Amino acid sequence: HLWKAAPSLQVVICTAYSDYSWNEMRRHLGSSDSLLILKKPFDNIEVTQLAHALTRKWTVTRQAKEQTVKLQSELLSRIHTERDLRAGQDRYLLAARGTNDGIWDWDLESGAIYFAPRWKEMLGFAEDEIEAQPGEWLSRVHPEDSERLLAKLDTCMKAGGSNDFISEH
Repeated sequence: HLWKAAPSLQVVICTAYSDYSWNEMRRHLGSSDSLLILKKPFDNIEVTQLAHALTRKWTVTRQAKEQTVKLQSELLSRIHTERDLRAGQDRYLLAARGTNDGIWDWDLESGAIYFAPRWKEMLGFAEDEIEAQPGEWLSRVHPEDSERLLAKLDTCMKAGGSNDFISEH
């Protein structure tokens, strides 16, 4: 009943003799790594070492449980965040499909670029005819506008980027 009330309790029984066999004691007390039975003669060094080991085990077990609770909370938070992100992405896709604009997005840090199907359509291409690479856009800029556009892009990137980049060409 001890471990039902306090599952992390570490028990050490020090005894000179036993009226019961080890098997009888184990049947009565249960098999647990939280129970240690010492019989006389006691060695002070061994008892001290066992006390330190059990104390350390108790501390590490408690820390592991606390960390588990913390990780479960963080996991739950991430699950909610991902769900909210997916919902936001779904709303964005619905809004993007509802406009007649050619939307594109370029993540300058990762280099990933996204061209909406309508953007490709406005240029006269099918969905699979344009890859998600910056060169797909830059190669279609008129040569007379290319130098000015690249200079403007370079200035924007050196300034740390911006959420909005506007260039008519």
